[in-house]
Amino acid sequence: MPVQKVITSPHRFKERILAYGGAGTGKSSLTLNMARYMPDSTFHVIDMDYSMSYERIMATEYPDVMDRGNVVVHEIDPEWDTFADKLAEIIATGDHDTDVLTIDPATVTWEIVQAWWIDSVQGTDIADFMAELRRDTKDSKEYAAALAETMQWPAINKQYQQKFYRRYHAWRGHAILVCEAAEVGRGADNDEKALYGHIGFKPKGQKTLPHVSSTNLFLDHPKRDVWRMTSVKDRGRTLMDKQAFDEFAIDYLVDTAGWEMEMRKG
Repeated sequence: MPVQKVITSPHRFKERILAYGGAGTGKSSLTLNMARYMPDSTFHVIDMDYSMSYERIMATEYPDVMDRGNVVVHEIDPEWDTFADKLAEIIATGDHDTDVLTIDPATVTWEIVQAWWIDSVQGTDIADFMAELRRDTKDSKEYAAALAETMQWPAINKQYQQKFYRRYHAWRGHAILVCEAAEVGRGADNDEKALYGHIGFKPKGQKTLPHVSSTNLFLDHPKRDVWRMTSVKDRGRTLMDKQAFDEFAIDYLVDTAGWEMEMRKG
């Protein structure tokens, strides 16, 4: 009878992880690697990436996970109402004790709520609206002022808070947010420079997104066959600096986060 490594958390709290980085840094693989060693958990992936990478990664790198069937990939169009409804559905039907929720990429949620606002208020696509607005304004300064007036950021942020952050907070199980990376520019505020300055990159998206996770990890892929993780913040744990990893479930959850591993037959 085959023997399998199984990991479990000894903690009373759940993992809230935000993983960000550039393309090819292994962000989407984190969830599948956890699923390999957590056979009793169902992983709910809200996949809004046009590449639809999860099915391909499972077929090529994680056939054992695909055969087991404990990863449910919800491939949805990146539309605000579609996303909000799917998130609410998973929260209502998932097992908060054992299941894991992944949103990939979480970055796009900030883009689609803005598109939703323009469609609701102006009745048009955001790209068309911005192109028309630029044509109707004399310079970039006037364009920026007109765009800021139209966007009504307090109302957009309130919608984001109600249908994303509040619902995400209602999920009491393990959760992973996958984000793209954006450079920390010269105009960054002091908080951004203090938190991300040593890395040079921050999670792309709504500015408070990193604060909803206790663990923020920057992933990079400096050369062939080398993947690394750096702790931006990680409450109560040893911070890592360009730590090479092969299997996230073992190299982070067990070795750094203190999860327990056992050998199980069958």
